[in-house]
Amino acid sequence: MCKGVKPHNMRDMQIDMDQAEARPMASIPRTITLLGSLTSSTASVSQSMPSRPSEPKRRGATTVEEAFNTRARDELDSIIARMFYTGGLSFNLTRNPYFSRAFTYAASNPIVGYKPPDYNSLRTTLLQREKAHVERLEPIRGSWKQKGVSIYSDDWADVQRKLLINFIAVSENVPMFLHYVNVEGEQKNRYFITEKFEDCIRENTEANAIAYAECNWITKVSDDALMIKNFIMNHSMRLAMFNEHSKMKLLLIADTRFASWIIMLKRFTMIKRSLQDMFVKEKVLDDLWWDRVDYIIAFTASIYDMIRLTDTDKSNLHLVYDMWDTMIEKVNVVIYRHEGKRENDPSSFYDVVHKILVDRWNKSNMSLQCLAHSLNPRYYHETWLNKNIHRQTPYQDEEISSERSKCLRRYYPNADERRTVNLEYARFSTVLDTFSDPDALADRGLMDPKLWWVLYGSSTPNL
Repeated sequence: MCKGVKPHNMRDMQIDMDQAEARPMASIPRTITLLGSLTSSTASVSQSMPSRPSEPKRRGATTVEEAFNTRARDELDSIIARMFYTGGLSFNLTRNPYFSRAFTYAASNPIVGYKPPDYNSLRTTLLQREKAHVERLEPIRGSWKQKGVSIYSDDWADVQRKLLINFIAVSENVPMFLHYVNVEGEQKNRYFITEKFEDCIRENTEANAIAYAECNWITKVSDDALMIKNFIMNHSMRLAMFNEHSKMKLLLIADTRFASWIIMLKRFTMIKRSLQDMFVKEKVLDDLWWDRVDYIIAFTASIYDMIRLTDTDKSNLHLVYDMWDTMIEKVNVVIYRHEGKRENDPSSFYDVVHKILVDRWNKSNMSLQCLAHSLNPRYYHETWLNKNIHRQTPYQDEEISSERSKCLRRYYPNADERRTVNLEYARFSTVLDTFSDPDALADRGLMDPKLWWVLYGSSTPNL
């Protein structure tokens, strides 16, 4: 060591050496920690940052972590959770047995290069495969009339401890599940069981036979249209003749497309004149057949439009209940006008159509839809109420009130909190306090519901 070097010079050189060693360390890129995968990100950061000599080395993964691969499990859980959150999926999907079965099968049978089905596969080939699988059961159901059938029932409790009753049909030792009934809170005496058995029998025998007898003509009309379309499309000469008479093309619509046969009949009415000019054929020139086509399109138009409106990304939960009621009203008007009947006259065809629509509503109806309907200020305004004499405010409707109460009990299990919410709803529905403001009353029937609540809902924060 040079004798001219003083102690303060040694300290300065040591500081310069420490700074030189720290400069490369600071330039090393670091991995950004994601909120959804904190465990895996922390591990990658620790791997990318070399430890200082003065720091003790971090302990590696334990034997338990290696055995159960906990980091990979946590990462997979985070990916599945993001799928639910970003896709707006219902958490009830996790209770579907196929949800857990899919991941269990994938973990037990590693398939190299496997890709999950895409949008088109789910709506075409895979849907057709499942449809064919379900249709294999139809011959069994069709043989009941000749071979006889017995209906059995048993009760059990699901994972939520709800009491359920299963109904199973058995014919020649071949069982088939029919449906189940939630009997929570019901008294299971012989009268109740008998009533449920009678409902099950009617649903699977008489009702289906009546519906088939009343609606079979619709199937015949659609089959005729399909036959004509296939006759033209499958013969090049006929297709060339059709193209000469019509500027519009026949649509090749897959059966899996929404309302495919209605779309096909609509196109037929648009090219009606071209088909009549092209053919000298009884079916195409028959005005009665075309009248049936127009009738089918007319009474299904409101059903088609309602489903199209709900099958969007737009928020319309608060409109579903009213749209469904309005749709049934329009179907009633078209059918009764076509049959030349008054409102109170019986119509066997409308009764069948109405029962199908009501059954579909009962299967898809949610308490949340009734709650959203109750909170829409438009349905308390005279503009909406005066459009039909049968309309009434949501708090006066027994079904809506019952379903709204069920929904609020789920949202607010605490009785005191629920009482506060019920009081807020009472003030809103009966126009008390701030809701009696003239602007608030006038805007109920004019303004978007969400904007209305922003302006006038400050006194009811829970609603």
